[in-house]
Amino acid sequence: MKTEESMSIELVMTNPGIVLVDREKLNALYGTIEREIEAFVPDVTSEVGRKAIASLAYKVARTKTAIDDAGAELKSEWQKKSQAVDLSRREIREKLDALKDKARKPLTDWEIAEEERAAKCKEVLEFLQGAASVPSDYDVTAVQARLARVDGIVLEKDVYQKLHYAAVIAKANAVIALQSAIARIQQEELNRVELAKL
Repeated sequence: MKTEESMSIELVMTNPGIVLVDREKLNALYGTIEREIEAFVPDVTSEVGRKAIASLAYKVARTKTAIDDAGAELKSEWQKKSQAVDLSRREIREKLDALKDKARKPLTDWEIAEEERAAKCKEVLEFLQGAASVPSDYDVTAVQARLARVDGIVLEKDVYQKLHYAAVIAKANAVIALQSAIARIQQEELNRVELAKL
């Protein structure tokens, strides 16, 4: 009948990796081997005795090698599983990122359109604010062209939103300034003509 200790060693030799994941079995194995060594009576005086000592040491070494090999195999399996998990994680991240982008697309599109709207409104406001200033080399035709452009700008409240009031004021100021510039340039022309007659 087999003892519990011999069964323990047999179990380890059949499945050496078991002690790598079960600390209790590993401690039992240490204890079994240590008791076997302590129970062994070494005899260095005869060749048979010396062979028995070498055999016992070899048995321990073989157990160590079996466990170490099993550990390397187990590690290799875990690495393969780890690589598979990493591959799955990467695939999941990519697919879920794509789905997140798809879910968010209406908002993203709105944000882009909103940025473009705000930028365009700001550009128009800056033009209207600058339109009131007429360069000295402008003639009536150039000022009238600018006035026509200013007049043609439609300032919808829902488009301009918080810039609407500032844009309306800027447009009104530009129209007044341009009309005044046209009147001034026309008057200057008349004055030149009159001066030439005199």
